Amino acid sequence: ESRAALSRDGRFVPVVGQTSIADGSIALIGDIPRAHPLEIPSALLFGDPGCSVSDAVPEQLLLVADTPRGLVILTGCCHAGLINTCERSRSAFPNRPIDAVIGGFHLAGASRDRMEATAAYLEGAGVRLVVPCHCTGEEETAWLKSRLGEKVASVSCGKKFPYDR
Repeated sequence: ESRAALSRDGRFVPVVGQTSIADGSIALIGDIPRAHPLEIPSALLFGDPGCSVSDAVPEQLLLVADTPRGLVILTGCCHAGLINTCERSRSAFPNRPIDAVIGGFHLAGASRDRMEATAAYLEGAGVRLVVPCHCTGEEETAWLKSRLGEKVASVSCGKKFPYDR
């Protein structure tokens, strides 16, 4: 219903695959392969009112900006998993480092193995700034901070922080 209403006004622009803007330095990406074995769909998301059909949220989007320091990845709720999301971003901009990852990482309730794999990935990729938001989970955000230290910036809705940190 909402999609039909937006389509009538010409404001709904579906994104399939990858759309580049700003001379190719920014990409909106809509196809995130679910490759990492620990990044499984949430058991709390359903695609039907009766809560019987699991929803892996395949329509998840992310925005990636190629900056002089490297890629800045802005996630929504990261339903495909943070590792999968970062790897998809890297495939859009080969040979570019990841400088920052900002957004919801959908780690609330994640297994210890998945948390360890996520932290190890961020360390191994040399990510300089990690900004977990909303659906990351408070305990999971605190754990990431204890594991990754000053790379993790605490934020809340409306908070501003300098990118040149």
